[in-house]
Amino acid sequence: MWSLKVNKLTPLILLFLTPLCLLAHSKPKVFLGSYLLSPTKQNILKLKKKETNEQYITNKYSWLSNFMITASHTKNGQNNDENIPTITTDVYGISLNQDIFRFGGIYSAIKAANAVQKSSLLEIDISNKQDLASLFQNLIDLKVTDIKIKQNKLNIDNLLIEIRHKKSQYIQGQTDISDLNDAIINKNSSVETQKTLELQRLNDIFEIKKLTTYNYRKIIIPNFRIVKKSVFLKKSLDIEYAKSEVQSNEYSYKVKLTSYFPTISVNANYNKEDKYSYGMSLSLPLKFTEFNDIEDSKVKYLISQEELNDKKTTLDYTYASTKETIKNYKQKMYLAKKDIVLYTNLIKIGEKEERGGYSTRDDIRTLYNSRKMRRLDIKAYKLDIKEQILNLYFKMPNS
Repeated sequence: MWSLKVNKLTPLILLFLTPLCLLAHSKPKVFLGSYLLSPTKQNILKLKKKETNEQYITNKYSWLSNFMITASHTKNGQNNDENIPTITTDVYGISLNQDIFRFGGIYSAIKAANAVQKSSLLEIDISNKQDLASLFQNLIDLKVTDIKIKQNKLNIDNLLIEIRHKKSQYIQGQTDISDLNDAIINKNSSVETQKTLELQRLNDIFEIKKLTTYNYRKIIIPNFRIVKKSVFLKKSLDIEYAKSEVQSNEYSYKVKLTSYFPTISVNANYNKEDKYSYGMSLSLPLKFTEFNDIEDSKVKYLISQEELNDKKTTLDYTYASTKETIKNYKQKMYLAKKDIVLYTNLIKIGEKEERGGYSTRDDIRTLYNSRKMRRLDIKAYKLDIKEQILNLYFKMPNS
């Protein structure tokens, strides 16, 4: 009996579900996380994506009404009168009231769900890229700190040589005690700097271990060329996110606007007595603050458009700043290379003078140390350039 009535109601049910044709089948885009991040961070990433996809399904079908199933069991009688029989009543049925036309509101609700999902996934991906950027930034910082430690050791060695010279000169009466004292103070300051750098190195390692369980010594920092400005602005995740926010707010505004338009609905009921009914209705909501409600949604949409323009301007200057910073580091490298050539020539001259008795081994050693420090400067500048490029790289997808 029930199956017979379902067949009768099939056209009606299909009518309720007609707007489903708007729901194009599409697999949500999945952003790949990096294996370098810690298992905890990877799990958080997966759970956030799952949460986003579940919310997407909920939002996508939010315009569909629920089937209402009702059931009741009642007994009617009188305790003092046995002649009146007890009447038992069982009632159960199923009903549905479904909107089928909202002047584009259903379509906009579906598109809004798609836009919200895209925004959420992009937000997750941006957060993931920020973690990766932090990881590689800390790896570079560690390498730079190691370079500074080596440079400071060479500087301390030079200062010890200077102290020996100043001490000898003071004993011979060629300088006063203040020069020797200054040299000792400079050496002590460099020793304190060494302790600070060693602590900084430990902090760099701690920051790395917060983000990954991999052996940081085995993580290779990739080499990339700086991308063209047009490519960077076109592929920037920040701009893609801002665009998706514009879309989301645009469709949300349309949903809000059409919610105050007339709505056409169909309804149907079926109960156990094999009775059913169905029909259509037209409704129009009236609200005192209708204009303010709509205007608020519109303003949010307009704000997101301005935020998109602001983000484009910000990233434009970010790219320009990065280019100038890299240019500055390259100029410093050029100066360091010139100094290396100068120190090399001075070392050759010093070694000749040493053989002639006009220079000491300490003088040559000071020059060697100074040349080593400038070579280490070049290594540090190269790492700084790499960090600048990676910061742009992690603002784009597929990184």
